Amino acid sequence: MVTYFYASPSAFRGAYVTLPPDEAAHARKVLRTRAGDTIAVVDGQGGWYQVAVDVAAQDHLAGQVVASEQAHGEPPYQLTLAVGLLKQRNRWETLLEKCTELGVHAILPLTTDHGEKATLRRARCERVLVAAMKQSKRSWLPALHDPLPALEALQQQAGASGLIATMDAPADAHPLAVLQGCSAGPLTAFIGPEAGFSTDERAEAQALGYTPVSLGRRRLRAETAAMTITAACALAFP
Repeated sequence: MVTYFYASPSAFRGAYVTLPPDEAAHARKVLRTRAGDTIAVVDGQGGWYQVAVDVAAQDHLAGQVVASEQAHGEPPYQLTLAVGLLKQRNRWETLLEKCTELGVHAILPLTTDHGEKATLRRARCERVLVAAMKQSKRSWLPALHDPLPALEALQQQAGASGLIATMDAPADAHPLAVLQGCSAGPLTAFIGPEAGFSTDERAEAQALGYTPVSLGRRRLRAETAAMTITAACALAFP
């Protein structure tokens, strides 16, 4: 199995790349990478690179790019997932991990009228995103935006093909059916807390032209709903 390593665009100097210390240490200590080996590196901005290693010290690993590809492992659409921020860290991290694996492009945490009070632990979240990107052999690192109130986020994201999951959506308005009428371009999906969006939030979404979608007859936890709609996008636009 090919292991992917992450190096941001700033780690590249022309066709030469130096891995960050933590990635280099993993390559050397765990995978026993040596000079002369070839590794796969992604830059989190859609770039995939085959790198011939010529320096492999204990915490320093660098090499020459010998092949590259853009949008490696990426879907043909760009999904922004706007989802209520969760208080329980393990549930939030599961959401980040699985939605990254499923192809989400950006994640916009929401504060909602019915949601729990929570804070965003950015450094930890970004480590989860990087690990999920590498594990799923993607080349794009999902952007993690600062939290926004739902009403403000609805206004900010208006204009792209927008979906909002609500319990009162028609039963036949499931994501796959709705997505058939959308193009494989920028998409936005809003997921509320378990208690759902408030009357004001739903009214704003309706006024801005968001399409209500149903995720079934069962009430889903927020992370399950987020994974469901992200998976639906992946199935609609493989």
